[in-house]
Amino acid sequence: MHKDVYTWHIIHCDDTETPEFDDARPDGRGFAEADIATAKILLLLPREQCRRAHVVHIPPGAVPIFFRRRTVTINLNNDGEATPEPTVHCIGWRRGEKAVYLFVFDDDSSVLSTDLQAV
Repeated sequence: MHKDVYTWHIIHCDDTETPEFDDARPDGRGFAEADIATAKILLLLPREQCRRAHVVHIPPGAVPIFFRRRTVTINLNNDGEATPEPTVHCIGWRRGEKAVYLFVFDDDSSVLSTDLQAV
């Protein structure tokens, strides 16, 4: 089974926390299961200690965003062999017409953009 390089973690306005994985949900919870309406901070936490955490502060009235963008390269010259590419993780927020997206790559690099399709 493939394990992502980062997991999401929410800190709520009352300072309680909701991790993607914990003892209650060792199989992981979906982001849609979390109470995102009370989120004040959204983090990407590395599974390996040699990587950095990435943080986005959620402004009042904004909707937190999290997703993973997965791609596959298909080699048509080799019987359609499919090779998975590294996953891009995204955290951010949207409020009305404004939005901020932090795209984080497996090598710890990142892109901050207002364009959902920047990566």
